[in-house]
Amino acid sequence: MFLIIWHDFLYQPVFNLLIWIYNNWTDANLGWAVVYLTVILRLLLLPFSLVSEKTKAKNSDITSEIKRINKDFYDDPVLKK
Repeated sequence: MFLIIWHDFLYQPVFNLLIWIYNNWTDANLGWAVVYLTVILRLLLLPFSLVSEKTKAKNSDITSEIKRINKDFYDDPVLKK
């Protein structure tokens, strides 16, 4: 099942895009086709990267707050909660 999903929905479309870029944009230069494909994929995945970084910053703030609370109230579980 996973192989079908991998091949039909991920590998084949990306490979077809690479070949299309190779034939149309780069004058049969595979190196530049890979560079263009990489840039296109990074731009498509940029929103996910931004959300991930935002979540990481938010979790960092929460972690520092939890450490401060644990330090201030290490002997009192009621105030810690």
